[in-house]
Parts: sequence; structure tokens; C-alpha cells
Amino acid sequence: MKKRNKNRKTYYKDLVQQRMQLLYNQAVNDVRKGELEHARMLTQLIKKLSTRNRVKIPVTIKRGICKNCGAPLIPGLTSRVRIIRDGRTSRIVVTCKVCGWIHRYPFKPQRRTGR
Repeated sequence: MKKRNKNRKTYYKDLVQQRMQLLYNQAVNDVRKGELEHARMLTQLIKKLSTRNRVKIPVTIKRGICKNCGAPLIPGLTSRVRIIRDGRTSRIVVTCKVCGWIHRYPFKPQRRTGR
């Protein structure tokens, strides 16, 4: 019986993640049309889905939503993306143009294999 229950859990998890992806894509399209408030509502719905169903938001979606205002982060429209190098390490700095919130993510550049 445990195997059957486990399959059901993975099925629901996959279903919720697909729904999150659809909602995020719709939010991005709404921002491009100029409907920022509707896009924020959709991102709040994504967060509500993840907490209610106990499913983690995928990293690609999580980094695409501003943690302060909830706006979808689209480079050039609602965000500015910079790469800052500090010696050997680098960071990706994403600034939300809506609220000014700054997100910093560690970034390890690929080493070139030579000769």
C-alpha cells in the first residue's frame, strides 16, 4: 500500500508544479501586456499553491518572482541583471525596477579546460 500512496504523492506534486509553471507563464505574459497587478495576483496564487500542497516552488520560478513586491522579474522590463566579479567568485545581482529590491545570487563561472 505504501507504494501506491507514494505514487499518488508524486503525481500530485508533479501536477502542482505544472500548474505553477502555467501560472508563472501567464504572469509573464500579463506583465508584457502591462497588467502588473494581475501578474502579482498570479504570483501570490503560486505561493499559496506551494504552501497549501507542501510543494517547493521550482528555482527557476522562485528566482523569477520579487520577494518584496511579488512582481515577475523580466530582464529589461521589471528587472535589471548585472554580473559582479569579486576576484575568483562572482554574483548575479538582480534589481527589481518596480520596488528597488536587490537580489544577489552566487554564481560560479565555468572554468575553461585548455589545450
